[in-house]
Amino acid sequence: MELIRKGYKMNDTVIIESYEPYHIGSKLFHYVNLPKLVRKIQDYIEENKKLFEVNRNAFSKDAILSPNVKITNKVESDLSVHLNLTASALNVASNNPKEVIELSQEIMNILPELGFDLDSTFVFYEVVINVIFRTKSDSINIFKNISNVNILEGSDYPEMITNQIRFSDKQISKENEDLIEITLSTYKTSPRNRIILRFIQRVFNYNDLKYLNENYEKILLKIYKNIRVD
Repeated sequence: MELIRKGYKMNDTVIIESYEPYHIGSKLFHYVNLPKLVRKIQDYIEENKKLFEVNRNAFSKDAILSPNVKITNKVESDLSVHLNLTASALNVASNNPKEVIELSQEIMNILPELGFDLDSTFVFYEVVINVIFRTKSDSINIFKNISNVNILEGSDYPEMITNQIRFSDKQISKENEDLIEITLSTYKTSPRNRIILRFIQRVFNYNDLKYLNENYEKILLKIYKNIRVD
C-alpha cells in the first residue's frame, strides 16, 4: 500500500502536498563514452516507449553549452532523463516518484544488454527527494520543538526563529562515501503552514538503490513521525 502520496493524511496535523521532485542520479565513471550511452538509451526508448520523445541533438554545439542536457522525456508529463555534463551523472526526475522509479529501473535493467554493466558504468547512485507537506500547526512552533534553543538568549537581540534544520551522518561529505542528509525548512511563500523536507541518500550498490526506492515512503513516514507537532 502506498503510504505517502499527494494528499495523504498522516495524522490530524500533517498532510503531504507534493513531491518537487523525486530525483535519481547515477554518477558515471570518467571513461564512459557519453554519446554512445545516450544513443543506446535513446534507441531503446524509441523502440519500446511510445509515449516518449528523444532529443537527438543532445550533443549539438548549442546543447552542450548547458550543463544539463535532456535525453528523453514523457510527452505531456514532467518525467525526463537528463545528462548532467558538469557532474557526469545520468538523472531521472519527476514530481511523480512511481514514474521515476519505474523508468530508472527499466533503464538500469537494459543497460547491461546494451554494453554497460552497472558496476563498471556507475560510481554511485543518489536519491534526492523534495517533499512539501502542509500542517495545521504553526510550522514555527514545530521548528521550536525540534531545536528548542534560543541562540541569543540573555542579549538585547529579539528572539531568533529557527526556519531551517539540517541533519547529516557526515560532518564533511566526501564523494567516495555513503551519505544520508535531511534538511527541514519553512516554505518561503507559506512559512507558517508548509514545510519542505529534503532527503538525500547516496549508495554505491545498485541493490541498495532498489531497496531505497522500494522503502522511501516508510523512511519519510518515520521522519514525519519523529517531528513533534504537539
